[in-house]
Amino acid sequence: MLAERKFGLHYSDLAHFKVPKDIRSHPITCFELEKSLGLFGNLISVVLGQGHPITANFRLFWAAFTKQFRNQIHFEIDMRRVIKPIHILCNIQIICFHWFQAKRSNVDPPTPQFFDILTRISLSLYYNPTLPSHLYQIINPRASPKTPLAEIKTITDDDTGTMASGGTGVSTLTSGSNLTSGSSRSGSFVKNPAVDAALQGLLPPGVKITDLLGSDPVPISEDNNPICLSYHIRGGCFTNCCRKENHARILSPANKQKLSNWVVDQTAK
Repeated sequence: MLAERKFGLHYSDLAHFKVPKDIRSHPITCFELEKSLGLFGNLISVVLGQGHPITANFRLFWAAFTKQFRNQIHFEIDMRRVIKPIHILCNIQIICFHWFQAKRSNVDPPTPQFFDILTRISLSLYYNPTLPSHLYQIINPRASPKTPLAEIKTITDDDTGTMASGGTGVSTLTSGSNLTSGSSRSGSFVKNPAVDAALQGLLPPGVKITDLLGSDPVPISEDNNPICLSYHIRGGCFTNCCRKENHARILSPANKQKLSNWVVDQTAK
């Protein structure tokens, strides 16, 4: 209707589109993010036109999102849950804002780098943008009051004797970050000095090792011994672990790749 000029739209009319804060919503899944991006693409096509730099570059972003990066974005948002849909939408908004700000300042605006968002996510180089306070409070509600130390218990996985993600481990109860050992009802905690940060990042927040393992067998290393998941993924384990022999072995590149593929597959299951 706007393109055919059958209706006029003024800034004063936007007041009728204001939505009360208590019923505002935001996408929380990859599917909802895709719908929001599609709606935004339709909007700028009508308002700015097909030949506008923002429309043209967003079209490239949309094609790459749907044809090349959809599965990876789904994994990052719905599985790992480190990147939230609101981060990507905010990033797109910032790019548009800077383009129009340059125009208002009579400066040649740079090419809108929407595609760069997908590239950085695929290379694990993406940084979540700083959200406005009201959006931050929506996705990060205030935490409940801290639990007294007297009520904190160490929760261990039944099958491996390793710390569960929901529990408070020895390392979090001490002030030092270079903890190498400590006492526990599950034995002495031993920290992995050579833990791979990439492997740690594959485990979604809130997922325990037992949940990841399920009823499937533990992955086997090149020397035909089972890999201790807690030691190499969580970054530490206990001395009474049934796979403590594996603690002394540094993962080879082949074993790291094998464990990485296993975690991704198990997470998807």
